[in-house]
Amino acid sequence: MKRRFVNTVAAVAAVSLFAAGCADNGSGGGDSVGEGDTIKVGLMYDVTGPAAAGSVGTDTGAKARIDTINAAGGINGRKLELVIGDSASTPAGAQSAAKTLVEQHGVFAVMTWTYTANAAAPYLEQQKVPVIGGSWDSAPQWAHGENFFGTQPANTEASVVTTYGNWFKQAGVTKAASIGLNTASGKTAAEKVAESIRSAGIDVPLVNTSIDQTTADFGPTAIAVKNSGVDGLYVALAPNGIYALAAALKQQNVNVKLAMAGTGYGQDLLDNPSARQGADGMQFVMHYQPKELNTDATKAMVTALEGQGFTGSPGFAVAGGYTDVDLFAHGLRLAGDDVTRENFISKLRDDTSWNGEGLMAGTASFPEFVSAGPGLNYGNCMYVSELRGESFVPVVDTPYCGDNIG
Repeated sequence: MKRRFVNTVAAVAAVSLFAAGCADNGSGGGDSVGEGDTIKVGLMYDVTGPAAAGSVGTDTGAKARIDTINAAGGINGRKLELVIGDSASTPAGAQSAAKTLVEQHGVFAVMTWTYTANAAAPYLEQQKVPVIGGSWDSAPQWAHGENFFGTQPANTEASVVTTYGNWFKQAGVTKAASIGLNTASGKTAAEKVAESIRSAGIDVPLVNTSIDQTTADFGPTAIAVKNSGVDGLYVALAPNGIYALAAALKQQNVNVKLAMAGTGYGQDLLDNPSARQGADGMQFVMHYQPKELNTDATKAMVTALEGQGFTGSPGFAVAGGYTDVDLFAHGLRLAGDDVTRENFISKLRDDTSWNGEGLMAGTASFPEFVSAGPGLNYGNCMYVSELRGESFVPVVDTPYCGDNIG
């Protein structure tokens, strides 16, 4: 038995409340937090709907980090309390979850890990609520919103980077395809990577961003890749889509020098023999250290996750929940005793030191809104892990970086 997830509430309403080490003397939320109050933080992700398969474990990661923080006494004596909002894989669900978290549960900040967070971004910007999370949903607020702080590189208004093109070139790729979801984030990611690959002098004859989150039959996509004659492939899909496409490519006897995916690393893949067979040899981009590097930072995360009953390789969603909380806690430490939204935003916006305690591919510098994302100067850096048989093998042990090219 390689892993256990704490049960994610399967039939959850728009928002469900989970306490994580709540203090007995009241609960703080909204614009400010009093001395001794617990601090409510919302986590908005896809508990239900077609994107939920790619979100499993987001709450596990968040609870793991919260529990370790609370066990150590909290932040300046205040414990953290987690409130979960189900964005339900739809823009309307994200809007409803954000409003419920803020207006009904009075959370101090909202953490996001969903493709549809862009639908809720205008409301959260207007409310001046601190927003922390996966800035890959293509909300423009990640690039210029004062109260938005990303833990991953943004893909809206982002520069094209040489990182992917250089990686494909060193693999000997001469012609590549880029496949993405038909969501704003999926399209942008696939198109930006295609531009990066072209910058290395590699032809990209196929860019397909028409894949829906509900797509089950990847046969036609595999045939299109085969007919394009490419020897390199980049995939910007949810993990279940990545694995289904990989299997379809194997059925079509498509062999490429390099197949790379923006997500997909994680224990779910290792626990799925059929998906594992199809994805064998595929490489996965990561902006945090893979567990297999066995660093102090990964050991700390693994230990925290074990407290939630999870063992194995923490994938995109699990690590996302964990790093969201870590950045939120970092902001609270900067705010000190003056825990107001305004002070939290001001202090974190001036910060240049967050790196997830060494877990991330680089250090965030939030004072400037840079082209690679909301202050993330590692938008052009990545770790890479390759699936080999029944395990992941890190391809690099330090971040692989490129340059911004416009």
